[in-house]
Amino acid sequence: KFVGVRQRSSGRWVAEIKDTTQKIRLWLGTFDTAEDAARAYDEAACMLRGVNTRTNFLPAASPSSGSVLPSKAARTLHQRLKSARGKSSS
Repeated sequence: KFVGVRQRSSGRWVAEIKDTTQKIRLWLGTFDTAEDAARAYDEAACMLRGVNTRTNFLPAASPSSGSVLPSKAARTLHQRLKSARGKSSS
């Protein structure tokens, strides 16, 4: 079982991440495999919390082929992080 991943009744896998400190809850997408969903969660967790966060895979084990995080989720996460940082510096 992976952190941030669950299986739908259809058999497909979904990933989402929550960060209560920044009040962010982000749907990361639906994936064909649990491993892809877990990699998307890991990528989002590192963006939110930095490289020392708890992940499903070791950082060195992540695929070199690039991001598994859907581009829409990545854009939304960047926007929410930017907004949360702007509010905390006010």
